Amino acid sequence: MNIRTSYVLIAVLAVVGTLSISSAYAALPPACVGCEGDAEESAKMALLAEVPVSVWTDKITYDHESTIRVDGAVANIRIGTPVTVTVISPTNNIVTIDQLTVDSNGRFSTTLSTQGNLWKYDGTYTIRVQYGNQAVSNKALIELTGGVDPIFRAPIPTVKCTPSELSIDGIACVPFSISGGTVTGARANTVDNSIIVSISSTEPGTLTVNPSS
Repeated sequence: MNIRTSYVLIAVLAVVGTLSISSAYAALPPACVGCEGDAEESAKMALLAEVPVSVWTDKITYDHESTIRVDGAVANIRIGTPVTVTVISPTNNIVTIDQLTVDSNGRFSTTLSTQGNLWKYDGTYTIRVQYGNQAVSNKALIELTGGVDPIFRAPIPTVKCTPSELSIDGIACVPFSISGGTVTGARANTVDNSIIVSISSTEPGTLTVNPSS
């Protein structure tokens, strides 16, 4: 092979390579050629269409004087069925519950304020969404900083209660009476200063608690 023949082969290969690349681009939809933004949005919409219910926030980290933007989407619209949004704090208490309307495009949105006593703790908050039954649910996690560190300390039992008193976490006794069942446990809810009582009952009855006695 002489030098002239080599040049001809190189030229032919260059042309074939150019044709191959041009053919690959021609297979793409015209609107997406060189348009990463449109392609990214199309991929996002396709992904949302595969997930029964999705939820996301405008940021991941907030302080205690922020507004959280919550958005979401459902794959299959059920007319008249709202999306239930529940926020759980780092101490595993419910911060807020709301029901949102799904629009004709399958989207829903709301805002949450991090101000207030229920948002005072730093840490991970869970924003859970449910659409209809519990099987159709999802969640988003956010972090709050600049507030109070949650301290998880088990109370040390120091009080012995009588059979006619509720033992509240082993640190307080509250008089009570019950008919038609038995008390199986009691604990304090520090979020709203209440008492949560667990009972076992097989027939109608009454429970009377006298916390001020």
